[in-house]
Amino acid sequence: MDFFRRQNWDIVGKAWLWLGLSAVTIAIGMTWWAIAGLNLGIDFTGGVLLRYQFDLPVSGGRAEEAQLLGQVRSMLSEHRLAKTQIQLSGGNQLFVRVPARGDEEGATAASEVEKSIHAGLGKLFGDKYGGITVVGSETVGPIVGKQLRDQALAALLLGCLLILIYITVRYEFRFAIAAIISLLHDVAIIVGAVAILRIELDTSFVAALLTIIGYSINDTVVIFDRIRENRKLRRGAPFAEA
Repeated sequence: MDFFRRQNWDIVGKAWLWLGLSAVTIAIGMTWWAIAGLNLGIDFTGGVLLRYQFDLPVSGGRAEEAQLLGQVRSMLSEHRLAKTQIQLSGGNQLFVRVPARGDEEGATAASEVEKSIHAGLGKLFGDKYGGITVVGSETVGPIVGKQLRDQALAALLLGCLLILIYITVRYEFRFAIAAIISLLHDVAIIVGAVAILRIELDTSFVAALLTIIGYSINDTVVIFDRIRENRKLRRGAPFAEA
């Protein structure tokens, strides 16, 4: 703690350096997004829901269910289906949701995937849970559809407007503009990062992004409080020193 108290780092005086680094990072991320797009998961693209049923139920409790799902996930990874979502229901029904394909061979590919998964499940659990029956398959739409994305965008814009009004009333209008810019900056940094790293986007990413937005505006308001406090204590001092 003493180490930090004894320092006098001119962070604000080098603002153009930090702004330049942010601008370059955002530009790279947005360019990559425009060229390669985002790695959208099943929650955004939809897919095919496959349903299987075991003759014998999974009776070993949560531990056995977790072990079963782990084995299924490993088997799906071997079939290059790492993005697949799996869920065990009722102790003997397994739901497997695989990504949809938009080409003409999509239906054939789904059928082949269904057969390969059925064979893999029989090899893994045929002796333990008896026969495995294919209950059916159906095409399902994305959880995060266009309507939900439009509503989220509208909510973000409304939130920015309310933040603008609140900070203008509590502080100054230029503080409000800075808060909105910093909020959009943090979102752009994260979206650019996941575009470059090819991280799969699902509903968990949406929750994480909302969390980042919340902490971003909270931290900004805390900084504004300290700036206002220091400006009163150091009247006439340069802004960077405050």
